Amino acid sequence: MKAKETRFFSAALFGHTVKNNFVLALVITLIFCLFTVVTNAASYLMTTEKQAVIGEAAQEEFFRYLSVLAACDEVARAELSYGDFAAAENHDLYESVFERYNREKPGNAPALDADGFQKAMAEIEAAGASPRAYVDAFEYAYALRGQTGVFSGKELNLAGAADALFASMGFSREDMERLREMDYTAMLTRVYYTAMGALILFLFVIIAANTLIAGPVDSGSMAYFLSVPNRRAAVTVTQLVYMVLAPLVIMAIACALRIVTTRLFFGEVHAGRILCLYGGMYLLVQAIAGICFMCSCLFNESRKSIAFGGGFAIWCFLAALLGMFGSAELIQMGIGVEPLGVFNKMTLVSLFDINAIQSVGTGTPDTSFLPKLGLLAVIAVLSYMIGIFRFSRKDLSL
Repeated sequence: MKAKETRFFSAALFGHTVKNNFVLALVITLIFCLFTVVTNAASYLMTTEKQAVIGEAAQEEFFRYLSVLAACDEVARAELSYGDFAAAENHDLYESVFERYNREKPGNAPALDADGFQKAMAEIEAAGASPRAYVDAFEYAYALRGQTGVFSGKELNLAGAADALFASMGFSREDMERLREMDYTAMLTRVYYTAMGALILFLFVIIAANTLIAGPVDSGSMAYFLSVPNRRAAVTVTQLVYMVLAPLVIMAIACALRIVTTRLFFGEVHAGRILCLYGGMYLLVQAIAGICFMCSCLFNESRKSIAFGGGFAIWCFLAALLGMFGSAELIQMGIGVEPLGVFNKMTLVSLFDINAIQSVGTGTPDTSFLPKLGLLAVIAVLSYMIGIFRFSRKDLSL
């Protein structure tokens, strides 16, 4: 009795595809999840360990105490220091030094005491800064006091020394301020969704798409798939379903992990925004997957399928990476190169608008990302349809 022909979807073929690609999918899932946790942890560390800068008044107060100790060391050959003061339980010696200063100070100068020194230290530490860093800065400022330049004749100071050092390296004070104010967590998020994270999934769809159609045709095993019997449309639709579901499962696991780790690290999470980001990333991956699938259907040889489909996917990644350095954010920070912005117009990744999607949940959400994501969906659907149509009508070398 002749077996009934499968017209649209083959459960047996789908199971075979899942089994054959299980190791690949598992490895990609583990790598993607590890990358998700690492980038989330890095964002947390950047947020909590960012060096604080104390105000000028607090720094001036701290330096005033250090100046008194330094002057005493220089005149009386004493060995008073910030480190000894912080470690000592008895501050009587330091109190006597401050009392002598108070007797001889100018009338408008504030009085100093050991409690005031401790308060100045506590104020710096409360701001998240390191008193030791300001002690080191004072060392240079104290050494330069009263000194003038050999050639310029100008008074030398710590700020001028820093400016000269940065200028010799091609940076200005404004450049350094922009770097200090740079939102590194936002940059890390951009790298995760549009560059390195996307690359992991691009590699998966490049390999998977080739093994679904072009690989079996090239190896001759497609003849077995079609003799079961399956119609060509059933083969392509079944493999298409895998290409749609496999990245969805991988990204769903990573999305859940990101939501959980964000809650653990930061104490709060905007789940809706994260879902939108992963939704946009999924449509981007599907557009790339559709093109790779189409190339796998167009060519009978794996090397051609990978060359065209994989080559396009890698180009999209490289162009996005180069275009990132031409983005408006990096240009405003003084570390971008405007001509590199042209690469943002040469990749599908630019349709995944991270900045607009991150406005979801704010008072003024930017919905300009919706038409772009819609275009990615259209590209994916058209690519899959062209692949199915072409495979159903082309000659196979079986």
